[in-house]
Amino acid sequence: MSVRRRGPIPFLALAGLLISSIVLASLLAPAARGAVPHIFESVDAAFIEGDSADKTTILAQSFVATANYKLLFIEAFVYDFGASDVASLRLVQDAGGFPNGGLVAQAQADAGSSYSWTRFDLTPSPTLVAGARYWIEIISLENQPDGYRWAKVVNGTYTAGWSAYFRGSNWIPVTAVDYMFRTWGIQGPSITVGLAVDSNSAGPSDPLQYTIAYDNTGTGPATRVWTNVTLATEVTYLSDTAATNGGVRTASGWRFDDVPVGPHSFTITVRVANTVFEGLPMTSSVSLQYLDGMVLQEPSSASVTTIARVPSLIISSTAMPPFVAPGSNLSYGVTLSNAGSRAAGRIWLNDTLPMNVTYVSDTSSSLANYTGQWTAGRTTHFNFTNVLPGVYTFAINVT
Repeated sequence: MSVRRRGPIPFLALAGLLISSIVLASLLAPAARGAVPHIFESVDAAFIEGDSADKTTILAQSFVATANYKLLFIEAFVYDFGASDVASLRLVQDAGGFPNGGLVAQAQADAGSSYSWTRFDLTPSPTLVAGARYWIEIISLENQPDGYRWAKVVNGTYTAGWSAYFRGSNWIPVTAVDYMFRTWGIQGPSITVGLAVDSNSAGPSDPLQYTIAYDNTGTGPATRVWTNVTLATEVTYLSDTAATNGGVRTASGWRFDDVPVGPHSFTITVRVANTVFEGLPMTSSVSLQYLDGMVLQEPSSASVTTIARVPSLIISSTAMPPFVAPGSNLSYGVTLSNAGSRAAGRIWLNDTLPMNVTYVSDTSSSLANYTGQWTAGRTTHFNFTNVLPGVYTFAINVT
């Protein structure tokens, strides 16, 4: 089966989406929104009035991960008691049967005034390890009697964890009580593209290096990854390092197969055009798609901007005095201004004297950027290097 793409195909340096004809057939269907989240661990049963989390008490519930999975969010069956406030949820590692381990992730949410499943979107989204014990903590900074109530199950069927509360200076376990919670996560690959550039400003002919990151933060390999890099029109492609990671360059970009869990990236080196002007934004972007098995996952994209910095030269001259008699001395004041934001690497300034004057001397050599001069006929050529932004003045004396 072959599929024709309508419309113009981007130039290689602008990198089109890397999809073979076999995979193009699957693109005709909508992309899945990544792996579908589902519940991995839960206490969800008949409950009684919960305990209070407030300024003096922290409530906690432990669980054991039944698989390796990426945890996206946790739901707790709670309600906001009294004055409205935001509850904090912390996921921490177990230490000796208590929630004294390191912080894994955290979130905040504002629950309603009656019991409901309240969603806490975690930052970051950690990958839990099968067989490891974790603790969920609910924290409220309200004074009693305000705070949060967390529904509890007494002598329930959940055997992989227990509750505890912190009051004063100690955690106190309560093995007969479980607080109601649900963990939501996904298994399989999880890839979001990133784009960075080695400089936020550049001038004509400068090299730039873009880094495209496609880290797999999930729990399994991605069958295939495609990148689509659109370079700014003001830069020219020079080289890339995709092949070192197994990247295959096709007619429109790069493809990576069997991308395992872990960090992945490659670089693209470009050169800035000589035609850029001061303040010009040069924006490059990247989009990415990948397969989990044969299912196309939700795409991601990123962009980065480099600002063009160039010298901007203004030359002016004045005569002093403006009127002179024959045989009198005359001085030309020459002003060289670099009004840009970048040094001019080299400047050649050519001054041609009128027929009725004779060159005597000049003060150009007093400038720090002066590197030489020579005369051809009635024209004197001045050379300056590395002229930083600023104003520079010298005099040409004639008679």
